[in-house]
Amino acid sequence: MAGYQIEDVPSMDIDDEFKQILQDSSADLEQINLMSEAIIGVDESDNEVRAVSKVEAHHSSGILHRAFSVLLFDSNNR
Repeated sequence: MAGYQIEDVPSMDIDDEFKQILQDSSADLEQINLMSEAIIGVDESDNEVRAVSKVEAHHSSGILHRAFSVLLFDSNNR
C-alpha cells in the first residue's frame, strides 16, 4: 500500500435517510464515514451501473456490487 491512505478512497454524500439509519444503529462518526465510501454497483452480468455508497449497497435488499475484504493481523493480534 505504498503511498495509499484511507483519505484516497472516494466517498459519496449520504442522504438523510441513510444517515438516520446509521445513527439509529448507534454508528459513530468513523463508521458513518466508512459507510459513505463509494463502491461499484453492477448488474447481474457484472456490468458497471453506477457508484453507490456502502450503506446504500447493504441496506434492505441491497444493490449488487463488487466487493472484497482483507483482514491483516500481526503476531499481537492487532
